[in-house]
Amino acid sequence: MKKLLIAALVIVIGGVGIIWYMQCQKPENQIVGQWKGSYEIGSFDFKKDGAVTVGFVGLSADGEYEIDSDNSVISITYTLLGISYTKKYDFVLEKNKLTLTDHTFSNIKLYYSREEK
Repeated sequence: MKKLLIAALVIVIGGVGIIWYMQCQKPENQIVGQWKGSYEIGSFDFKKDGAVTVGFVGLSADGEYEIDSDNSVISITYTLLGISYTKKYDFVLEKNKLTLTDHTFSNIKLYYSREEK
């Protein structure tokens, strides 16, 4: 009986561990944090609640983002200097690197690195 109880406990703990790992791997969770663009041109600070702060050469704007993980697309909406913008990018997340592909500008790729706290 004791062996059966230990086996059941191992299965439950293993299952919880697998579920936790899978949640961590979702793009919605991986993208949370501060990202700085190459050449320090821009930045993003993605929050867990869908809020984002977008930075552009000394200016910043608050907005919202939404991830379509099935299609690897992120939509970012913000207002800067009184003008509202909605940008859609294909995205690739690889550890501490984020690549955004902007289709409105001839498929230009934008590269970001996670800022460590």
